Amino acid sequence: MTTASMSFGEWIQRQRKARDLTQQALADRIACSLATVRKLESNERRPSREIAGLLADALAIAPETRHLFLDVARGVRSVDALPPPDSPALSAPVTVTPRQVRPQALRLPTPLAPLIGRAQELEELTHLLARPDCRLVTVNGPGGIGKTRLALAVAAAQDTVYHGEVYFVSLVAVQTPTLLPQAIAAAIGFTFGVIGEPLQQLLAYLRAQRMLVLLDNVEHLLVADVPTENAVETQLLQIVEQAPGVKLLVTSRTPLNMPGEWAFELHGLAVPPTLAAVENVEAYDAVVMFVACAQRTQRTFALAPNLLPAVARICRLLDGAPLGIELATAWGHVLSYAEIADEIERNIDFLSVDRRDLPERQRSLRATFEYSWRLLSADEQRSLARLAVFAGGFTRDAALRVTGASLPLLSALVTKSLAQRNEATQVEASDQDAAPAPRYELHELVRQFAAAKLQTDATDERNTRRAHARHYLALLQQYGPLLTSHQQKRALQQLTVELGNIRQAWEWSVVNGEIDLLRQVAWTYWYFFELRNYFQEGEQTFRWAQTQLQQQLTDIEKPAVAILWGHLVTHQAFFTFRRGHPDAALHLLDAALPILRRHDDPAALADALWAQGAIGWVVGAFDLAATALRAALAISQQTRLHWQLAVNHMFLGIVLHEQGDYLAAEHDLGIGLHLARQLGDPRPISFATSFLSRTAQMLGQYDRMLDLLQEGVRLATETEDRFGVAIAMEQLAQGNDALGRHEMAEHYYNQTLALYREIADAWSLGRLLSTRGRSVLERGDVSMALTYFQEALQSALASNATPNGLDAAIGVAEVMAAQHRLAPALVLALAVRQHPASTRLAISHAEELEARLVLQLTPAAIELARQRAADLTTLEAMAALFHSSHYSLENSV
Repeated sequence: MTTASMSFGEWIQRQRKARDLTQQALADRIACSLATVRKLESNERRPSREIAGLLADALAIAPETRHLFLDVARGVRSVDALPPPDSPALSAPVTVTPRQVRPQALRLPTPLAPLIGRAQELEELTHLLARPDCRLVTVNGPGGIGKTRLALAVAAAQDTVYHGEVYFVSLVAVQTPTLLPQAIAAAIGFTFGVIGEPLQQLLAYLRAQRMLVLLDNVEHLLVADVPTENAVETQLLQIVEQAPGVKLLVTSRTPLNMPGEWAFELHGLAVPPTLAAVENVEAYDAVVMFVACAQRTQRTFALAPNLLPAVARICRLLDGAPLGIELATAWGHVLSYAEIADEIERNIDFLSVDRRDLPERQRSLRATFEYSWRLLSADEQRSLARLAVFAGGFTRDAALRVTGASLPLLSALVTKSLAQRNEATQVEASDQDAAPAPRYELHELVRQFAAAKLQTDATDERNTRRAHARHYLALLQQYGPLLTSHQQKRALQQLTVELGNIRQAWEWSVVNGEIDLLRQVAWTYWYFFELRNYFQEGEQTFRWAQTQLQQQLTDIEKPAVAILWGHLVTHQAFFTFRRGHPDAALHLLDAALPILRRHDDPAALADALWAQGAIGWVVGAFDLAATALRAALAISQQTRLHWQLAVNHMFLGIVLHEQGDYLAAEHDLGIGLHLARQLGDPRPISFATSFLSRTAQMLGQYDRMLDLLQEGVRLATETEDRFGVAIAMEQLAQGNDALGRHEMAEHYYNQTLALYREIADAWSLGRLLSTRGRSVLERGDVSMALTYFQEALQSALASNATPNGLDAAIGVAEVMAAQHRLAPALVLALAVRQHPASTRLAISHAEELEARLVLQLTPAAIELARQRAADLTTLEAMAALFHSSHYSLENSV
């Protein structure tokens, strides 16, 4: 079929299939619904200009064909102007959008049972959310009243309003308010960048979004002992103020009491009044709920007239609380409902005397739980109490290993409504052939009741928590090799599901001095945080742990303790660096390295030396970096630490490149890439391909350069590593520029800029902006070049990236020379050439510029420039030089 006989919809359909994309996959890439894609392919609608641009990216339209494609998409040109689908003239080598490399978002979980009643509440909440002035609604009420179930129904009804951008954030396993941004980001599929606080990065992303976010179970995060800026109320207020397209639906036992909140108090389901006629009882929502719950445990249950008084009484005693009704009906197959009502009332009377601090509705739920508890067998009681230690749910295997609860025991607790079996809480595994394990969870109120029972036996509680910690840290250790293999994506998904349990296990182990266990898992925990870009949490986690260790243990020099402390400080240092504080990070490593050198843990010492080398590279301390990396490399070679061996070769190659030794750099980068490929770890493979391609370009190996970069982009895209994608695409831009493919280069520059800005990576952004500035300067656009160099210099200042700033400074100097500001241009060139953190390439540019300028300036001006350059030892001083409008050398030409 030729394009002359095709419609645009048919053309899109064939191109989609040629790219091996389903309609849903294409919808995800262009940020629209499946229905929209179907309408586009059936010619029922034309794409908007924005959607047409996203289509061009998703369907890999080459830059030279892009404008033509957009014209055809908008109906300006006919389809026959396009090449046939998937022809060589059409295809770009690689193209990705930020959305393509965003992790899969968690939308709404599937409720286990239909919503009963609540028609009026649904209508009122829907009306509130439709109001332009209502941005945050809190559904508040006591535990077990049905807040989550109602909120899910409200959110589901908003799906079409928000075009599928409706998300669920469970906060049950979130332990501190500072982790709220991570919880929201994980739910909506946002990945944090390299530089910047998580909340600020999240806000920057949310400003351009339109979505509804359901935050479930926030009450335990409403604490008074946190700084105001970290309080949940403060964080939510910033979202409301700065992200006008985002609405928040919150469930909490208490209102947030914050500006902009619309509080919606939820009560129990309607119950029959005491004197209601029997024939009217079944019309009340609480009774309807009772019947539905009873039929789940007794399939043939029917509301016979003789049952009505007891059923109505139970509903009244529980004040229509859905959880209480569910617990009460679970025993209907072994007891009469009159007996159940009597027991609930008896327990309420007891609690009224014994626990006057409990609100009346809370006493009725506790009474129901106490009655249910007494009817359990000893094994069921023991299992339920122990299950309270889990945070965020658990698998059948975890329940057995931690609590001894067998499958029959779990099933019995599910049947009695004390536990829930919910497959929807398991994220999809990347291995499509492996069915995800079902997960179990306790309603938060039931978990709290069960936890109180566990606390009555201090020995059993300690043993259970130790078993929990050991199980989940063993799970973390088990996934360590997978994180450094081709199964990295699957490992990340599984560990993210269990993150609440892992956090709790780590904290218990730190507090209780589990030295050996912590040593075994510290590296894997670090790498998990690194791959997820959880830099703030990583820094806080390891800082808190090493501080706790110092407080608990008097002999920090005891070998096992000292080595663990060295591990913790090394990882804290790395995340301190990742958060933009390299000097503080190097200071921490200076403290850790002497202790690690005195004790026998080669892996810990190699990690610390590698961190010192990596940070030294970024700040331009190339001699320090090379020395540290060679030492780490020697240790890794002796101990056959394969991952460390790969990254040490790789980073040493990067440093050698910066020093201008391109052949040596090629050697080490090549070894690093070979080892990384053997491991299958996508992160170092993407990193090595990108930086080796840079070296290949300097050596004139252009075909090899492009092959490496294509591999890097594809791999990083498949693993949803946006940082890896951005680095590879940055090098693709430079490579195409060097080959004279300027339109292709422009395409990659724009995509990389968008990615770096979205992930808030000021360090990489500064480097890219300098490269972009040089590209447009070489084509004669001095004004645009200056814009890029100035922004690059500011990014370098913000991220303490001295080499990047020096690259930008020499660019600024070349712009000044083009503007005939020759003397200050020479000052900058001399300052860059003399600076110890300048890369070999920056020095080369500075030498070339210096050679041109000294031919145009007087000897006196040159001497004065040399004197002034000696004083320019910081990026701040260089930036100030450019902005000075009355520079004394201007008239010395």
